[in-house]
Amino acid sequence: MELSHHIISYAQDYWMDTLNKLRKIPNGEIQEVLEISFDGLKDDEKQIFLDIACFFRGSDRTFVRKILESCGFFVISGIENLIDKSLITINQRNRLVMHDLLQEMGWHVVRKTSKEPGKRNRLWEQKDISHVLKCETMSFTP
Repeated sequence: MELSHHIISYAQDYWMDTLNKLRKIPNGEIQEVLEISFDGLKDDEKQIFLDIACFFRGSDRTFVRKILESCGFFVISGIENLIDKSLITINQRNRLVMHDLLQEMGWHVVRKTSKEPGKRNRLWEQKDISHVLKCETMSFTP
């Protein structure tokens, strides 16, 4: 009985570890295909997409528009172009919807800029934010 429990426990740990790895480092081929759509965006649209992926997925469209307009983006046309390219949708409650794989691709794009979180232009994970604040490693310049 203990051996079977050990095997089952090991299998669970193995698959949970694999699942976490896939979440952190998505399938390369899928990412490459998704990044083709991203690469075809204008610079402002890329920034809007990354902000939605990192901070605003599931948020109210009007709320996001106000915030991103205050950053100087042309949000109405930017969001419409993202919708036209099927990178996001708007649900019946006026919330921004993005597929998990597209969000992960956005995270991947940001992570590629630097292995050091303090050198990235977006932080969304608690562990990265804590690391930057505790170690005072923020050195991003736009």
